[in-house]
Amino acid sequence: MQIIRNFIDETYPFFKQFLFLMNANNAHKNFTRFSRIVDRLGLEKFLFDNIDNLYFSPVVISNAAGFNKNGEIPLRFMEYLGFDRVVVGTVCAKPFYGNPEPNIKRFRKTESMVNWMGLPGKGVEFIAQKLKEYKSEIPITINLAPTPDTKNVLDDIARTLWHTRNILNIDRYELNISCPNTNKIEDFKFSLKDQIEVLEYEKMKSQEIYLKISPDLEENEVDIILESVSESQVKGITCTNSTKFHDEKYIYRNIGKGGASGEAVYEKSLQMQKNFYNKMKKSELKIVACGGINSRERLIERINNGASEIQIFTPLIFKGPKLLRELRTTSYPVLQASS
Repeated sequence: MQIIRNFIDETYPFFKQFLFLMNANNAHKNFTRFSRIVDRLGLEKFLFDNIDNLYFSPVVISNAAGFNKNGEIPLRFMEYLGFDRVVVGTVCAKPFYGNPEPNIKRFRKTESMVNWMGLPGKGVEFIAQKLKEYKSEIPITINLAPTPDTKNVLDDIARTLWHTRNILNIDRYELNISCPNTNKIEDFKFSLKDQIEVLEYEKMKSQEIYLKISPDLEENEVDIILESVSESQVKGITCTNSTKFHDEKYIYRNIGKGGASGEAVYEKSLQMQKNFYNKMKKSELKIVACGGINSRERLIERINNGASEIQIFTPLIFKGPKLLRELRTTSYPVLQASS
């Protein structure tokens, strides 16, 4: 098995060249099909590591929202790939087409991507049924948002919870208030507390609430979010989603729309995490770091700025599955938190 895994690690850069000949949407669809075939044949243990056999990680590692949007990548496959937790979504109550494909652009030289997908998805009923089919004990986070064309945000959120709250292993809801293609601060400024209250009312008692925030927030917007969660049941903040700012150093061809991820978001994401961490030190809120984490050094940097969990997506596309094993190690130096 180790020989096979080493072969995959060493040859991924070669096969990546062929994957990147496809547009990103089709490449991800083919990866999803591959995962389902592997799961159906029970081949995960030959291709990847069982989570119990991997090195101990000082943080929980999960995929970021968008990687397993409709829950179609089997949970057992995700577990053997090296994840401690699976994020499903962004889940909306109703099916929504989003923006026409192709709606993702890779920037290979800088290991960055831009997407303007617009929250497409098959709807919560499809996703709930899919999750009920799997046999795995890995914990599940539902990243959710109102369906973009909904006329009643609160009912839409409630509907997502009605269909998912009793599914085994779903122990967390991550409210997405940060999609650069759909959300603006003024869209949720007046209703964030109401959305949180719906989650508090509809979820099971043991289920947690997190918020996924943007790296592009202004100082007053950070304060609005923290004030909104100060007396709520929110347990943590995910820092961050992709950025609407396209630095020419990373996004070297003008796209003019969408959210940039990978290298293009790392510094902004880290700075926003530091901002929240400095303001949250007297609270019990937890931090999930997300955005451009592609090395042990960056993982350590995020840990030393308050992160107890991380999420990855874009770096996995460019580095391959060996990235997960590189991030899981028995030895992590303790650094002084930066300011």
